[in-house]
Amino acid sequence: MPDYFQVALSAILAVNALFIFGIGLRGLVTRRPFLLSSRWFYAIFLLSILPQAIFPLVQAFSGRAQPSMSDGLFFWLILIVFVALAGYLALAMRGYIAIGVTQESMRQGLFASLDELQMPYKESIGSVELIADAAELEVAIQGWIGTGQVRPANVPPRHS
Repeated sequence: MPDYFQVALSAILAVNALFIFGIGLRGLVTRRPFLLSSRWFYAIFLLSILPQAIFPLVQAFSGRAQPSMSDGLFFWLILIVFVALAGYLALAMRGYIAIGVTQESMRQGLFASLDELQMPYKESIGSVELIADAAELEVAIQGWIGTGQVRPANVPPRHS
């Protein structure tokens, strides 16, 4: 493995560690629940798997005279898997992640916010239907680890 590749991997691991350390430190210092956009986690995850997508390309063009047919297939397979995974995660990681919450505090905070905004809603298992906007929010709370996620279940078409 080339030296610059190892340096890049170390830098990516350092960024991941700082991100996670920052989240934990914020929770310890503020001692209050907080929200983070899921896009931050998406970006960190993409950064983490980027070397696995780039490494076959580096090896294919590292100065070998003739790459074999299996090397080319391997490179395209890795690239296709990377793009498919990135696309899937772009759809899956929408909304916000609440950190430092319990099941009851997340529920109370969500409904207090909707009441303050004067948005009528109907609660069902795992989701909250926003009646006026004909939209639905998926709510997943993992109280035992102190996290919850709120994301749109269906996005209504915008009227121009």
